[in-house]
Amino acid sequence: MIHSYNIWHAQSYNLLPGFLKVMSFFKTPYTLEHLELNGQWDTDPASWQEKLELYLPALQNGHYSTVITFNAIAGELLQKNHSCLYPGTSVIFCAPEHWDASLRKYHPNQTAIFSNPEITENIYLCMRLFPRTRQIILLLDNSRESQKILQSLPDVSSLSPDAKLIPLNPSTISDTVLLEYLADLDQHSVVLYYGWSSQPESASPVPADFFSEICSSSTVPVMVMREALLSYNVVGGFIASEEETGRRTANILCSLFQGGHLSLVPPERIQNQIILNWPQLKKHNITPARIPGNALLRNQPPSPWAARQQAITRFGCILTLSLLFIVAGILILSRRRQSMRRYDVISTHLPVRYFVADADGNILLSGLGNRELLDKRKYDIQHINDLHDIDLDMLMRTIRETIHTGQPTSFNFSFRDSWRTASFSKLPTHLFKREAVIWVSQNTTELQQSRREAQDNAERFLQTLKSIGDAVIVTDHNGKITIMNNVASSLTGWREEDSLGKPLQEIFNIISHKDDKPIPSPVDEVLHTRKIVELAAHTDLISRNGERHHIADSAAPIFDDKGNVTGTVLVFRDVTEQYQQREKREQLELEQKKLIAQLNNYVESERLLNNCLSQIVVEADFNHNIERIFSALTQQFGCDRISIGHFDNETRIFKLDHCWTAAELQETWNQEAKPIHAFYPYVQDRFEQDLLLSIPDCTQAPFPDIPQKTAVKSLIAAPIMVQGVLWRVLTIAFLREQKVFSEIDENIVRSSCKIIALAHIQNKQHAALCQTDLEKKKKLILNNIQIPIWLYDADGTLLRVNTAVSRYFGIQEILALEQAENVLFDESVPPSLRPLNQVILTGKPASRETRVNHFDFL
Repeated sequence: MIHSYNIWHAQSYNLLPGFLKVMSFFKTPYTLEHLELNGQWDTDPASWQEKLELYLPALQNGHYSTVITFNAIAGELLQKNHSCLYPGTSVIFCAPEHWDASLRKYHPNQTAIFSNPEITENIYLCMRLFPRTRQIILLLDNSRESQKILQSLPDVSSLSPDAKLIPLNPSTISDTVLLEYLADLDQHSVVLYYGWSSQPESASPVPADFFSEICSSSTVPVMVMREALLSYNVVGGFIASEEETGRRTANILCSLFQGGHLSLVPPERIQNQIILNWPQLKKHNITPARIPGNALLRNQPPSPWAARQQAITRFGCILTLSLLFIVAGILILSRRRQSMRRYDVISTHLPVRYFVADADGNILLSGLGNRELLDKRKYDIQHINDLHDIDLDMLMRTIRETIHTGQPTSFNFSFRDSWRTASFSKLPTHLFKREAVIWVSQNTTELQQSRREAQDNAERFLQTLKSIGDAVIVTDHNGKITIMNNVASSLTGWREEDSLGKPLQEIFNIISHKDDKPIPSPVDEVLHTRKIVELAAHTDLISRNGERHHIADSAAPIFDDKGNVTGTVLVFRDVTEQYQQREKREQLELEQKKLIAQLNNYVESERLLNNCLSQIVVEADFNHNIERIFSALTQQFGCDRISIGHFDNETRIFKLDHCWTAAELQETWNQEAKPIHAFYPYVQDRFEQDLLLSIPDCTQAPFPDIPQKTAVKSLIAAPIMVQGVLWRVLTIAFLREQKVFSEIDENIVRSSCKIIALAHIQNKQHAALCQTDLEKKKKLILNNIQIPIWLYDADGTLLRVNTAVSRYFGIQEILALEQAENVLFDESVPPSLRPLNQVILTGKPASRETRVNHFDFL
């Protein structure tokens, strides 16, 4: 929807409510987007076009199935951009001031709904309401509709031969003069307002407060042709209903959603109607005889007969509501009786029996099913003594104990060759106006038998576990120990009776055989994953007395019949001797492989470094040489981070010059970079003494500034010395795994530093040669320019002048450098007004004209 919510094109006030009211009943889902042109506040048509251009791509590719314009601004704007519309898009022009019907030849899927006012009917209404009128002041704007009204005035004048039509518009009279003119009108005049705009053929709205001034300045009745203006102090007029126009637009849109086509919908014009304000009619003494019978009167107070009808209607509504409440009460009572009967039937058939008793044994409430507990000679339960085949003393003690403590209690009792369980709970005192207990009992014979069978099975299971040769520990679903056999007690150093109920981590203390770090309990993982878990191959169990056993174990979940995990079983055994033998064998194999790898590593590193050195001799690009060295070091060490940095001489802060990080570890390094770089100033003296820094385990580093939880596993750094002075520091870091640096590794790092220093010296010599050539080229170019040039730095210090200065002003270069800009300006132009000072102060270009030696310069 394209619209403008303003006063002059007032349809927007009532068009949208009428449209949205109909669309609220439309059940098919749809998406509605608004383009608000803000014509009341933004009067520049170019700004409206800019707002529409944001939607033009979507309009061109058919993103919208339908486009609707409300009022003249939106209608005129869309007609100007009609060629940009997608051919299949439906277009509805609602209340346009002008619509070019010829557009249907190029885009037949469109129609228009007009609601323009009729000047003829309004003139006729003026004469009927005010028959003594001698002049009608017609206020018009410069729109097309106003031009049509002006052209029709000769024909309209015949409707009021006794009244003179006086058209006024902003082209003939100013706003101030208009207000003075309206204030001086005689009593036989009427003002008929259509619109007021000072810009021809534009949709610039008249401010709402100016129309209010028109109404307040006019001493005669004011009639209008637009519905939205009826809220002011106006009599009314023959007006098109914008709300009806909006409803009709919504009906057409709904027919489109249901498969209709706008090419079959002809343009329509909404019928106007007479709408009058009752207070203004009374103010101007208009008799009912002069009011048309089909007029719609607003703000009219109800007549006495209408007031009586309203009172009768209210009384009837109150009486009807009272009858409904009475009927509802009867229905509720009837349903309550039915519920009580259903409750008694259900209570009889339930296996649960209950009654409510007080501390004296009086029965306050009893279910119908309790009759089986009665003595056969009685038909109702009034006291505990009416029950039989039950231990009444125990029953009374339990009732009084529950009342005294307020805590629920229960016990099992035998009744007629069966077992029942009774549960007692104290009830709130306000229910029976005394302290009372509810007793609920049910038959639990099968449950008791099942419990005894379960106890027998558990005992057999326990004896089986204690006979197994491996250590066994059983826990509940919270990881607390419930069973431990003798083998487990021997290995852990805990007796079974001391360990029951304790968390497994407290008894089963396992660590890594390699680094003595604690290992998470396998039971926790079993409870989390619900799967069998086996311990890692290098696991040691620390017993209560500190003995160390290398173990192999596994843990498995225990499920109930519903698939819920009720606990875990942990089985383990001592494999210390087997592990020691295997460890010795693996150690010999590892040392052999390590020696071979070191030899291969040394040969390969020498080849890589020789290759880098040969490339540096012929390569002049220092950055490229650094990348080649980084690549060789990465291939040699398999490291994760390489950097070259230096110490700031003033702040001693360590700053990076070149770095490389493995892409997958960049985020991890960003978190570790700050604390790692912070400790470098503490080892600067070490680097200045040409000493190498090797840290195989950063968590155990002898430097307090390195955090113990750092993600950097290992680090090696070496100084890069140039002519015996520390120039840079080369650092190689490992983030994924630790690295134990051998003597070969340290030699490779040292050799790399010497190669980097050689590359730096070569780059410095090459840069010096290039700088000398560049200065010569700059001076040659500057002297070949035929315009006098003074070249300054950012502080205003003169650096150079070209030969054109000497040629134009007849002075030598040395003198030109001394006099600087004084060659151009004499003492009459102070330095603050000279362009050089202005550029330095403002940072913007500046210029000034001057004359020297009969030449004009800029």
